[in-house]
Amino acid sequence: MVVGLVWAVVDPEAVEDPTDSLGLTVGLSLALWSGLVWAPLRATRRKGQGSLALDFGLRMEGRDVPGGLFAGALAQVLLVPLVYLPLSRFVDTSELDEPARELTEPARGGGLFVLAVLLVLVAPLVEELFFRGLLLQALARRFGTGWAVVGSSLGFAAAHFQGLQFPALFVFGLGLGLLTVAIGRLGPAIWAHVGFNAVTMAVLVAQR
Repeated sequence: MVVGLVWAVVDPEAVEDPTDSLGLTVGLSLALWSGLVWAPLRATRRKGQGSLALDFGLRMEGRDVPGGLFAGALAQVLLVPLVYLPLSRFVDTSELDEPARELTEPARGGGLFVLAVLLVLVAPLVEELFFRGLLLQALARRFGTGWAVVGSSLGFAAAHFQGLQFPALFVFGLGLGLLTVAIGRLGPAIWAHVGFNAVTMAVLVAQR
């Protein structure tokens, strides 16, 4: 709801049509993200060491930024097309970016800036903390690391509620999970997620 109020300020026209409002969409996203942040916070306070860094690997190093951004951008440019190459006979791949386009197309000026910050910076941080932090570790303790990577990737893809995009999100989630397990912290995965989303945002804005 906080983001919805901010959107009403930067994009007053959004409140004129509540059924077609970016403010509503972003507000709902904030509600979801709040839950994703609350869960690891609650877990670390009740059963952990009281630190997201110690319990879930929420740590970053300077080298995470260039390496992660490059990996995320490469995944968007090369991995996604490869995922859909064998599926192109069965699905219309031209509609892959339709949900993102519908979200970004109406945004202008300050509204576009707020949306970019949320999608490119906030979403990766929140989603990685939950899916590659809390969920992956919880599943690993019960089923082992391999199944945890797969399960957290399935949850990550399903949480976006986009059927056509599910295969790419799942495969990207696998990559983020393996990266987190190999490095032992979330920094590289967060920045890879930032790069992945940033490429999408940049392409959609450039195409307008």
